[in-house]
Amino acid sequence: MEEVAQDAEFTLASEKTTFLGIIRGLERSGVLSQTSLKKLQAMNNPAAELLCAALSDHPDEETRVRSIGFLADRQYQDARPIFERATADGSALVRAAALSGLYKILGDQAIPRLTRSIKDEDHGVRHRVAVCLGWTTSPDAVPHLINMMADTDVSVRRAVMGALGVIKSKASIPRILSALDDEDMKVREAAYRTLKEITLQDLPFNPNASAEGRAADRARWQAWWQADVAAVRDGRTA
Repeated sequence: MEEVAQDAEFTLASEKTTFLGIIRGLERSGVLSQTSLKKLQAMNNPAAELLCAALSDHPDEETRVRSIGFLADRQYQDARPIFERATADGSALVRAAALSGLYKILGDQAIPRLTRSIKDEDHGVRHRVAVCLGWTTSPDAVPHLINMMADTDVSVRRAVMGALGVIKSKASIPRILSALDDEDMKVREAAYRTLKEITLQDLPFNPNASAEGRAADRARWQAWWQADVAAVRDGRTA
């Protein structure tokens, strides 16, 4: 017991020294450096969460991003008001970090809040919305992801395909089939991959083919889907 107490005392003293060093570094530079962040991540002390909570509205963008990211990774439950506030931050990086934080502490209960950022002006934030919705693995996220398929940004549409592939809801198949005609080859490729993940079918589709070639492959997928729907309706196996 004495050795355990001594070890605990040493750890506390060491963390105190580390913590004070981080504070001094903040005073000198005015920002939370990557080195200081790594030291905080190695600490098992509530003071680390409290410090990052205090820094979540720091004037420096990178400090806010790092602080909010730290709280998200720790799944710090008391940080919900911080994350909520940060979703309106002037920095897209901070808004995206806050959305991840909301998912990490709320899980699928974060869906209503995540979907309020679907129309964010920054494509990176909208991309994060799609990714977080996929992480929830909830069918409740599917209608929102389907709406996001009309996003003007290619990276967002690709993220939507990935999220639907994680959730694996057959309700999304008709819209994924339509994405086989997306103007961007990478989105078509992602849609094809997602179709195979959800259906466990391996029908051919070449996202690089001409519009005519893609139409023929898409027709095969459409025919399979119609047969599957009919089989389910009639109580048969397609």
